[in-house]
Amino acid sequence: MYSLAFQHKTRGHQFIKPLNIFAKSIIFKSRFHQAAHLIILVAFVTRGLFGIYILLTDSQSTTISQTHVVKWLIVWRSVYSFIFALSLAQFSVKSHLYKRFFQNWQEIIRQNPLIANNFIIKKRKALTIIIITLFVYELLTVTYDFIALENSSPSTRIDILKQTLQYTFTIIISTGWAAYIHFLVESCIYLQSTFKMINYYLKNFELIKLLPSKFNASHKIRSIRRLYAQSVELIDLIDTFLSFTIFGFYIYFTVYCLFIFSLLFSSSKTTADLIMSIIKCIGESSYIIIVTYYLVHIHTQATQIFDKVYNLTLTKLAEYEYTNEINLFLVRVNQQDVGFKFARLFVIKPSFVSSLATVSLTLALTIPNVF
Repeated sequence: MYSLAFQHKTRGHQFIKPLNIFAKSIIFKSRFHQAAHLIILVAFVTRGLFGIYILLTDSQSTTISQTHVVKWLIVWRSVYSFIFALSLAQFSVKSHLYKRFFQNWQEIIRQNPLIANNFIIKKRKALTIIIITLFVYELLTVTYDFIALENSSPSTRIDILKQTLQYTFTIIISTGWAAYIHFLVESCIYLQSTFKMINYYLKNFELIKLLPSKFNASHKIRSIRRLYAQSVELIDLIDTFLSFTIFGFYIYFTVYCLFIFSLLFSSSKTTADLIMSIIKCIGESSYIIIVTYYLVHIHTQATQIFDKVYNLTLTKLAEYEYTNEINLFLVRVNQQDVGFKFARLFVIKPSFVSSLATVSLTLALTIPNVF
């Protein structure tokens, strides 16, 4: 009876495979996806070089000299284009870490693939909607900027060619951004599926009250505790792989959103420009909100297990081995050190969000006075 609560038939069941461009490039070494990976990397390097080119050759152009904020915005975006390209290159250099992460994850969910797969399929539907929305936002802003640039520049063949190339590379970059966010979130969903399994086992452990006394409860608790430890190791593995990427993401988008926010106070803006600045402010902030939600949720899931484990102490079982396993489980969960880390220094959890919001708000109120 109890084994039915903890196991499912896995014969003939297919494991979930990654859908992301970067994941397929790393795991399956597909030439098509590796080529797409390389094209996106080159596009970001090109954008960085193009931004520097604009600053050096068009310093007197009204398209970039309206405010100091716009100039710094171009500089900041160009710098991060190189950093992001470095992150994409690092995906290939450290591909062994992601391969090991995915292989270890498959080994974990092999215990109960039905629960993990159903959870991932459900989450992927929501993720698809998010990514499509972000991609549409990117296309909207790119098209608007392209039209504004075309209207403010002479219509020579060289200018048209330059603008067309810029638009093409920007579309590729937009695709790269969508794939990048998808990669981060999909990795988080894999981790969430392991905690989904742990929660399932803990919930079904209440069936222990209906089992005969000869049932080895301590062995089952040890198995769940081992699963939790494996999940923690899985998080540490992907955190090592993404540490530089996550650090760069937060530094860039925090400052970038502040620059976009400061543009709202520009006196030279038209109504259309103001509306687009508001859309950009909301859109760019959405990147931080979405990624932070999924990163923080990993820590939240890991700590919420504490209450469920504690409830197991209320059973009538009083064997020393069982009690010892519960106590060891509680001690580990109560450390609250599970989750992604910012710059490998501290865990990204709800307190991190409040600190980030406080710093961002302080800088947002300061920037309009500086520029």
